[in-house]
Amino acid sequence: MIGDFSWLFIVAAAGSANLAAHVLWFRIFPSGGMFRALLAGFFVGCGVLAVTSWVLGAPSVWNHLSNGAIYLCFSYVYFHWNNMGETARRIRLVTELRQAPRGLSRAEILVRYGQREIIDRRLKRLLESRQIKEVDARYHLDNPSVLAMARIMAFAKRALAME
Repeated sequence: MIGDFSWLFIVAAAGSANLAAHVLWFRIFPSGGMFRALLAGFFVGCGVLAVTSWVLGAPSVWNHLSNGAIYLCFSYVYFHWNNMGETARRIRLVTELRQAPRGLSRAEILVRYGQREIIDRRLKRLLESRQIKEVDARYHLDNPSVLAMARIMAFAKRALAME
């Protein structure tokens, strides 16, 4: 049995296992994608949390529950931290489409972004979610909800930073 706040070590161990498993899974199975690697890391961390919590014996059931809650919060933030890059590219793309009244051709988008695979993936997601549409081989903004989210986040950032 461990006492004081040393039982928080359990959460640190679970978070560390999550990070390590995420990186390892992605390096072993890169074609599986980032989401599967994140999910694998999450479940490995859950296992480490359960085992270390049981072996080290957190002082009370409330410690077990708070460890679980802290780990879930860590996992939630870690997922979104990893997802920020992808979201940023989508926001940039819909912003650029909004600023192009004639729309942009695929070639024009590729010149702006460079890596074809990244663009193909983003365009597919945006088309599938009906954020954009393709008309006469040109992409146009269709549903501005991602753009609205970007504006809300920019407003919140300015409000919090008091810029």
